[in-house]
Amino acid sequence: MLANREIKTRLEKAFPIKQAVALADVFIEFKGDLVKSGDFNELKNVVKELAEAQKRTEVKMGELAGAQKRTEVKMEELAEAQKRTDYELVLFRRTFTSQIGGLGARWGMMTESSFRNAMEGILSEVGFKAERFIAKDKKGTVFGYPAEVELDVVVKNGKTLVIEIKSSVSRADAASFDKKVSFYEKETRRKASRKIIISPYTEPAAHDAAKRLGIEVFTDINDPAL
Repeated sequence: MLANREIKTRLEKAFPIKQAVALADVFIEFKGDLVKSGDFNELKNVVKELAEAQKRTEVKMGELAGAQKRTEVKMEELAEAQKRTDYELVLFRRTFTSQIGGLGARWGMMTESSFRNAMEGILSEVGFKAERFIAKDKKGTVFGYPAEVELDVVVKNGKTLVIEIKSSVSRADAASFDKKVSFYEKETRRKASRKIIISPYTEPAAHDAAKRLGIEVFTDINDPAL
C-alpha cells in the first residue's frame, strides 16, 4: 500500500496543488479505514475456523441428539420391561397365592379328617356312642343350594349330642353348624340335647357367634363339661 508522501507526490503531478492536497487528505484518511490485505486474510482464516468449529459443533449436536433419541428408546424399552415385570410379579403372586390356598385347603381337609378320626376314637374310649349322619339337603336350607349335610352324632345317657369336629372354627362355621343341626332335627325328628363343636383352634368371633346360637365350643375332648 502507498505511503502518504508518495500519494501526495503523485497527486501533485496530476492535479493543481490545492486539489492535490485536498485529494491527498481524502485518500490518506480513507486509507486509514481500509483493512490491510494481511489482516483481511487473517480475518478470513478466523471466519473459516469459526465455520469449521460451528460445523463440528453441529455434528456433535447431531450425535448428542442421536444419543438422546437412543436413550429415550432404551428408557421406553426399560419402562415396557418394567411393566412386563410388574405384570409377571402380580401374576406370580396370584398364582402362588392360589396354589398355597389350594394346598392349605387340601392340608386342612387332611388334618380335619385325621383329627376327626382321632377324636372319634377318644369319644368311643370314654363311653360315647358315635354315629355319622349324612343326608341330602335337597332344598338347600343349609348352604343355599342342594348339598350333602354331614354331622357327628353322639348318644350318651339317652341324650343326643350333635357334634362337629373341625380343625378350626370361624364365625361362619358356627352359623353353618347351627343350620346343619336344624336340618338334622327336621330329618330325624330327634331333638338335639346339646350342640357341640370340638376344635383345637377357634376364632374369637366364633366363640361369640356360638354363644348366641347356643353352641358349646370345646378345645379339649377331656373337658369335664362333656
